Amino acid sequence: MGVQKTKRQKLLAKSKNKRSKQANIGEKTLADRLSLPVKKGVKKGAVQGQKDGFRVINGKLVSASDVGLLLREIQSKNAPKKAKFANRERKPFEVEDSNRKQQVTKSSRPAPKPYGSSLYVSLSSQRAAEFLRIRNLPIGTDSQALIVFVEKLSPAKVLKMNLVDLPSGSGIAELWFEKSSVSLLRTIQRKVDRANVDGRVVFAEIASTS
Repeated sequence: MGVQKTKRQKLLAKSKNKRSKQANIGEKTLADRLSLPVKKGVKKGAVQGQKDGFRVINGKLVSASDVGLLLREIQSKNAPKKAKFANRERKPFEVEDSNRKQQVTKSSRPAPKPYGSSLYVSLSSQRAAEFLRIRNLPIGTDSQALIVFVEKLSPAKVLKMNLVDLPSGSGIAELWFEKSSVSLLRTIQRKVDRANVDGRVVFAEIASTS
């Protein structure tokens, strides 16, 4: 009887071991069955590289994770846009042409007349008094002697005369005549102008009070 029990116990133990092995085999994965090592940890960069993949830049296959190449690609795309807004340099001949055009337009315009036309009209009711002025007379010239000298050269008499000695070392005289006119003053002016008076050359001119 004891021998039969031990045989049964051995058979039961074998059957249990077989069942437990089958159960363990069912729980194992395919990799466990093929005895392949499973990588528990995967690097972050490797997964990112698989996601990013590769890109073609300037005809070359490069990694999409290369930051330097991506930045250069962006700059090369933006360069033509910046060139459109850049100021265009003017060529030298364009500047010369513009200067020539300005000179032509300026020269073609007629010169302005500051005093209007060549017509002069006097509408004043009072005529300006004209007289004879003698310059560069010697200092201390006698007024009466000067009047006598001038009346000998003119057909009219002297009504009034002003004689002044200037700080420059010469005298100046202003003479008014009877029935004074432009023709009369011109006649006297021609005779007195550049006359030698006491070794000095005097100058005569027609002047007016206006």
